[in-house]
Amino acid sequence: MISNFKDILINKNLTIMQSMVKLQKSAKKILFVVDHNKKIIGTLTDGDLRRAIIKDKNLDIKIENVYNKNFLKVNKNLSLEKIKKIMLDNSINHLPVVDDKNKIIGYHYLDEENFNLKKNNYNFDFIIMAGGKGTRLMPFTKNIPKPMLKIGQKSILENIVLNAKKYGIYKLYISVNYLSDIIIKYFKDGKKFGVDIKYIKEKIPQGTIGCIGNIKEKILNNIIVCNGDLLTNVNFMNLINFHKKNKAYATMGVFPQKIENQYGVVETKNIKITSIVEKPVTVSYINAGVYVFSKKAINFLKKNKYMDAVSFFEFLKKKNKKIIAFPITEEWQDVGILKDFLTAKKNV
Repeated sequence: MISNFKDILINKNLTIMQSMVKLQKSAKKILFVVDHNKKIIGTLTDGDLRRAIIKDKNLDIKIENVYNKNFLKVNKNLSLEKIKKIMLDNSINHLPVVDDKNKIIGYHYLDEENFNLKKNNYNFDFIIMAGGKGTRLMPFTKNIPKPMLKIGQKSILENIVLNAKKYGIYKLYISVNYLSDIIIKYFKDGKKFGVDIKYIKEKIPQGTIGCIGNIKEKILNNIIVCNGDLLTNVNFMNLINFHKKNKAYATMGVFPQKIENQYGVVETKNIKITSIVEKPVTVSYINAGVYVFSKKAINFLKKNKYMDAVSFFEFLKKKNKKIIAFPITEEWQDVGILKDFLTAKKNV
């Protein structure tokens, strides 16, 4: 049992934003909600928070209606074998332990309990799309592929590789086409970066995800796809877990874009004024260029056929397959446009 848990105790009056910051800072993947007597009343995970963000588009609402009130807990006297069975049967990684007064005294975490579970056995693939010509970044991309452009001391592509490694992803595919020799010569087999890299060489451009059709027999259960022109520290493990927990065919990472109206907005019903909102902020979500596809979804792709990600999502929707959005709350910036690329270089 893990007894160091005070940093992940919260009360129900925290906002979504405050809870997200606390969750990311603790890196323990769960928060326990307690009342003023330290009695546990709920749990809160990354998935709970991201679903709430998609639903309300408001990071300032309280978590009172967000956290999970129907959670499992165990008494301190329960055997480790029974605890293991409860966690595996219910597919949960965290299980709070309470005393006779329902006060939390610790929690169990699968990887910490010597349950003989294999670490980093994630059973998914990871691919970075780095084959585009980068025409919007000319003349910078005349002699160098877009993903190899530097932001600070490292290239865009190296930043993505190292971020994946940070979350325990050591086997990667990189799809290459335009000036591919430069990428392959720099990364080689990935050994100097502590990862294993294999390349998918596109003879002709196949769109954002078309090349995956060429390796679909090798794909495990799911595949994470990341565009090669992103600066982000998105938690890829939270992304894949969100996708699996929701049993989706495809998951699109989306990033919130806030637009502030410079004027007071008057809402009316006929000629009657119902409300006046001063400089309201609206939030919409944009495609962040990070995706997860299940094996069942990938099977729809054809070999050597062009396919972009958005068209594929539309195709799956027409097939009535479950497609979902994963709100990215971490840092994210698309640097595929000249203005954004120059801004990123300036602000590095």
